[in-house]
Amino acid sequence: MSGDSTVALDRIREDLTLPYVALQRNGEVIASSGVPLPSEGYDVQLVLGLRPGDLRLPRPTCTSSNASPR
Repeated sequence: MSGDSTVALDRIREDLTLPYVALQRNGEVIASSGVPLPSEGYDVQLVLGLRPGDLRLPRPTCTSSNASPR
């Protein structure tokens, strides 16, 4: 994700419908997308691992016959 960090973060943020996503190295933000929201006294992190070259998360597949597609 080195050259396309911002593009990848934009797509991840959009896929997960999050207001902010950041890429950190050793606790320092090196790329981000969106606007961070003020924390309410808690710090939660979601860690994702993408394969080299992946710029977006795969769309979930619907396995239930009752579920409607998006």
